[in-house]
Amino acid sequence: MPWIFFLPQSIYCVVKKGLTSLLKGSQEQVAWFCLWWFLVVFLFFSFSRTQLLTYILSSFPALAIIVTLWFERLLLKKSGTGGLVIGFGAFFAFSLLMFYICLFHLDWMLPREVKGLNIDIYIMFFAFLIVVGVSMAWASSNKDFMLTVSILLATFFILYVGLVGNVLPKIDKHAQYTLRKFSKSIPVDVEIATYKTIKPSTTFYAKRRVSEIPKYKKLEKKIAQSSQFAFIAKKNDLKNKPLSNVYKWGEDYRYVFYTNYLVEK
Repeated sequence: MPWIFFLPQSIYCVVKKGLTSLLKGSQEQVAWFCLWWFLVVFLFFSFSRTQLLTYILSSFPALAIIVTLWFERLLLKKSGTGGLVIGFGAFFAFSLLMFYICLFHLDWMLPREVKGLNIDIYIMFFAFLIVVGVSMAWASSNKDFMLTVSILLATFFILYVGLVGNVLPKIDKHAQYTLRKFSKSIPVDVEIATYKTIKPSTTFYAKRRVSEIPKYKKLEKKIAQSSQFAFIAKKNDLKNKPLSNVYKWGEDYRYVFYTNYLVEK
């Protein structure tokens, strides 16, 4: 969320006016309403025993509206550009840090499921694009507000087109893609299990209970039963373990998918 770098300035602009600004117009009332919206949600879940980011997602629109109102004031020249310059400076520093990580420590950022998809060059290019775009916007932020906004919008438009056109189709082919396809292809009356592994996402995709089989002997009994059966296992867990009466549905770089009946794909 790039607008997060302008959030402190936006909140300061609202608080600086004081509660008396509520009497001045609807814009100030909306800003204060959004501020209280965020505070109530944030403070309520701060006292929760379990704290996850998803709990406060409902407060993010309120923060986005506060930043939008602040940008509107800049557009109408009702506020100075000092906060804009500071925000872009912080954004530029963050972009440089991300570019450095993408160049030398990209494995820190990528989930293991997508490390083998050869998208490193795309990510490095996008990181470089952000650095260039933000630096240009920062340079113009103290001179021409409309030019600054135009540079930033153009940068993120190119970024969006590149992501949708090149990276996302590749990411959709990661391990979860095969798992999702397998789970959805098995009829609802067929039992699905995992062998010596736990995959909660299988339950979600298959829309049924998925049991775990911890021992190889039990797996052999399940395969030999007359009723239809499907299971997922790590490749390493089935090494040097002969399986009979099974059909290999498919595999990815880590998992292999089997059934005890012939499946037409």
